[in-house]
Amino acid sequence: MLHIDIAKIHASSQSISRNSGASRSNAIWVTIMLVAASPAIMAAVSWTPDNHYSIWLYWIRFYAPPVLLIEMLAIGLAMTAGFRPFATIADFSRSQAIALGGIVVIASATAVFVAPDPATAVLRGMITSCHLLFGMSIFFLAKINRFAQPRALWAIMALTSFAYCLLMIVYTASIGDPLHYDWLQFGLGVVNIRHTGFYIIPGTAIALGLIAYERRPLFYTAGLVVITTCFALNFWAGSRAPVIALIAACGLTAVLLPELRTARFLTALCLGLVLGAVLSLIHLPPDGNYGVFRIFSSATVEGADISSGRLALWKSSIETFFQHPWFGVGESQFILVVPGANSMFHHPHDAILQILLQWGAIGFGLVAVLAIPLWLKLLATAKSQGSHIVPAFLAINTLLFYSMIDGIAFFIYPMMILTFLIAISLAGESTPLQSARAAP
Repeated sequence: MLHIDIAKIHASSQSISRNSGASRSNAIWVTIMLVAASPAIMAAVSWTPDNHYSIWLYWIRFYAPPVLLIEMLAIGLAMTAGFRPFATIADFSRSQAIALGGIVVIASATAVFVAPDPATAVLRGMITSCHLLFGMSIFFLAKINRFAQPRALWAIMALTSFAYCLLMIVYTASIGDPLHYDWLQFGLGVVNIRHTGFYIIPGTAIALGLIAYERRPLFYTAGLVVITTCFALNFWAGSRAPVIALIAACGLTAVLLPELRTARFLTALCLGLVLGAVLSLIHLPPDGNYGVFRIFSSATVEGADISSGRLALWKSSIETFFQHPWFGVGESQFILVVPGANSMFHHPHDAILQILLQWGAIGFGLVAVLAIPLWLKLLATAKSQGSHIVPAFLAINTLLFYSMIDGIAFFIYPMMILTFLIAISLAGESTPLQSARAAP
């Protein structure tokens, strides 16, 4: 009888362990699918081809509450599975823990004592904390599950951008009065047509990274369709920043990783660019801000500003920085403190200037203490695990370049997707992918 009871207890414990493992596995996949669905969700909650406008719609597009809710849900799922933020921070190196603590102190102090609009500074500080906890949660869930399906994940993320492009096409076709539509705002999950690149370019980079290793003709062709469609919608929207960022990231990543220095990779990139540019000409909205020709016009028209006002904005940002050089003025204060913002721009279109303005030179140094080792670890992981991580590494580099010329570090969705890609890639660094795939 004793033997039977022990056997029953052992069987019961195995069942509980299996159920717990299945629950954790469900948590990571539920989070992945919600992250992948977030562009479509943002499109759905702001679907207004009738040109309807309200302050609530604007704030939904600006603050992206569905994206923040997805982040908070991921944090909740991770905590249910055992994630403890302070325990995770305790595993940081001493310099990283001090840097993180210093940033929290600077952000809190500037928000309360320095910021002209302390309420907004506190709100943005909470959003930044949400991004951080979300990234730590993704890392935790991926690590405890020994997540070993990165290729499937990257394919899903590439399709995410492709699906958003298709929604852009349907949305545009649904506009009943094109001549009186607010084309500059556009409104499909964004407050400006240029911001559609936030949703499109991560999947474009991931698809490029995937087909660089893909040898099957059908999958290579499918990847090329995704890339071409994404480039076409970027060109159609008149957005050059995401395209420039992706080309720069391809160049840097190819220098660092010989696997990308192939005719196959270069051919895919060039075909996607050329075919995308041609496809973008099928339809042109009645607005001069659109189209592939708009992208090149500022470089060819005499007297045009090739930077679209960025140089003047950066100059004004630097002048303002020197008025508060050490600790900055708090988060999301740009529009109030920088004269060049013209009471219109919420960020300097450059992540470095944004950090310098909000947290000063000391805050920027603390961010560098955290960011540089993370990027070097991502590079080492990409070199050691190749095709498993390279698509994400290429997308991360693209978003980093993109952040130098647009508001990646300010807006909610691009920060969420950047945090997600970094976290899942770093978790893969300590995950034995080969043995995990071989396990029965």
